[in-house]
Amino acid sequence: MILSHKHVADSQSENNSQLVTGPCRQSYGDIISVLNESHNRRIKPGLSRITALLTAMGNPHHNFPAIHIAGTNGKGSVAAMLSAILAAGGLKTGLYTSPHLEDYRERIRLNGKPIPCDQLRALFESLPVPADDMPYNDKPTPYELSTAIAFAWFSRQKADIAVVETGMGGRWDATNALENVLISIITSVSYDHCHYLGSDLISIAAEKAGIIKKGVPVLTGASEPAYTAIASAAKAAGSRIYACGREILWECVSDDTDAVFMNIFLDGKLIPGLPKSLQGRHQEMNLALASAAANLLPARYRPDTTTMRAGLSMVEWPGRLEIFSGTPSFLLDGAHNPDGMEALCNYLDTITGRYSHLATVIGILADKDASAMLGRLSQSVSNPYFVSPASDRALSAKEMAAMWPRSGEATACKDLPEAIRLATSTVGDNGLICIAGSLYLVGEARTLLRGGKRCR
Repeated sequence: MILSHKHVADSQSENNSQLVTGPCRQSYGDIISVLNESHNRRIKPGLSRITALLTAMGNPHHNFPAIHIAGTNGKGSVAAMLSAILAAGGLKTGLYTSPHLEDYRERIRLNGKPIPCDQLRALFESLPVPADDMPYNDKPTPYELSTAIAFAWFSRQKADIAVVETGMGGRWDATNALENVLISIITSVSYDHCHYLGSDLISIAAEKAGIIKKGVPVLTGASEPAYTAIASAAKAAGSRIYACGREILWECVSDDTDAVFMNIFLDGKLIPGLPKSLQGRHQEMNLALASAAANLLPARYRPDTTTMRAGLSMVEWPGRLEIFSGTPSFLLDGAHNPDGMEALCNYLDTITGRYSHLATVIGILADKDASAMLGRLSQSVSNPYFVSPASDRALSAKEMAAMWPRSGEATACKDLPEAIRLATSTVGDNGLICIAGSLYLVGEARTLLRGGKRCR
C-alpha cells in the first residue's frame, strides 16, 4: 500500500507519524479478506485512528456534504430511500452502509452502483501503512479502512452528496469523522450492542446522539425515554429536532391495485402521495424520516415531490422482508435483535394466510439477545430449523435449538443447504420458508437462491 496524496508531515500528530509509505501489491481476494477481518478487536473510544488515517489521505471527507444516519433498526432502509431520492434528482449520490450481504462492494455505492473491483483495490493500495512498531490497538481497524476508502472514492468521483450510515452507535463510530453534515438522523433506539453502548435506552440513545452536529437539523423516530436524551443533545448543539409522532406525521392510503402510498406531514406541510416500496409496517416510519429529511435539505439538494416519488418507486433494500417467489417461496429478513424480530413476526402474522405452510430457518450471532428474539418468534411459528451463520461470532445450531422455548420442536442443522432441504420437505410447493436472524445468514441464502457465487 502506498500513500496516495503525500508523505506524512512531521507536524502531524504522533499517530499520524506512524502511518508510513511502503509498496504492497495484493490480490483482490486478499484485500477483501483484510477488510472482512473480525471486528472483535477491543474498541478504543475516540476517533483518533480514523482521523489520523483521513488526515494522511488529504481529508477526502471534506470534499462532499453528507446525511449521517444512526439508529438501532431502520438506518439502512432510510439510507437506501434517501440515496434513491437524491439520485433521482440528478445528484451524484454516494451511499455507505454496512454490513454487506453477498459482495463487499455493496457497502460503497455511487448512484446505486457498487464501487468497481479495480477502484476498490487501487484505493486500498493507496492507504497509508501503519508502521511496524505502531501499537496494535492504535492501528486502523478493518471498518476504519473501509470508511476511509468510501470517503476517498466519493471524493475522487466528485460526489454531490453522500448518505452515510453508522456501523454501531454514533459517537465513536468511524463515520463520525464527517464534518460537513447537512442532516443527522437517528431512526430508532432499542437494545443492541449493549456491551459497547450501554445497558439502558438513555445511555444507548446518548451514544447515537453523538452524531449530532452544531446547528444541524436532527430527525428521529425514537420514542421515550430515548427521545428525551436525543432532544437534550440536540438542544445542547443548538439543533432543531423533528420527531416522528410530533413534527413528523403520516397516513397511508391504497389505490385500486392495492399499492400503498403515504402522505407525510412535516410541521404541518403536506408531502403527498409517496409510494411505499419496502414491505412491513415499520417501513412507514422509515419512509417518513427519509422524506422529511429530503425536504429539510438546503435548496441546492432538496428534491421536489415528483422527484421523491420517482426515487421511492425504485428503491430496493435486499434482505429486508425480501420475497423470492417459487415452489416453495422464500422470505429473507435480516432481523437480528428483539425489535427487528418483532417487526418480522408482525409481518409474518399478516401474510401466512397466503401460503399452505410456513417453516423458519434461523441463525443468530452470540452477541445478540437470542433468548428474547426466539421468545418472540415462538409466539408466531413452531418447529424452527437452526443453522449457525458464517461468522466467528455465531451461536451453534445446537445452542440455538436448546434455547427454543418449547422442547421437542427445534431442529439443529449442519448447514444452510440442509436446513433448506428439510424446510422444503415440510412446507411443500405452496409453502413459505422464512430465513432470518442474521444478515450473514441472509446473504448466504440470497447467494444460494440466486444460484450465484458469493463474493465475501
